[in-house]
Amino acid sequence: MNGLLQCYIMVKFSKYSIIEALKYVDFKGKGSLIEVVRIINIWSFMCALMCVVFFFIAFNHPSLLNINFCLAIILFFIGIAGFFGINNGASALRSILTVAISGVLIFVTGFILFTGYLFS
Repeated sequence: MNGLLQCYIMVKFSKYSIIEALKYVDFKGKGSLIEVVRIINIWSFMCALMCVVFFFIAFNHPSLLNINFCLAIILFFIGIAGFFGINNGASALRSILTVAISGVLIFVTGFILFTGYLFS
């Protein structure tokens, strides 16, 4: 049975709330939606740290700055999706840092690209 359909049935015909139902629904063998979002939370944090490394590499290879800017925008939205996977203090800190790091990277990289295009 489809995971979302199973969740709808659990909420509609029982006393479960949506969050409780999502904990028990299996999404194609990958675990519950909460587990999938927790994995997204972890990987988005690691990718945000890699994006910081790419930012410093971009000083030697300026062509990577556009790629880093696009990657930071994508990670910002994935980091916001990771907020749904918060279940303790460490995951909350990880989500906040992901959004903060990618937000700062978007701002700084966007400023560098904007002023670079302005003066070229």
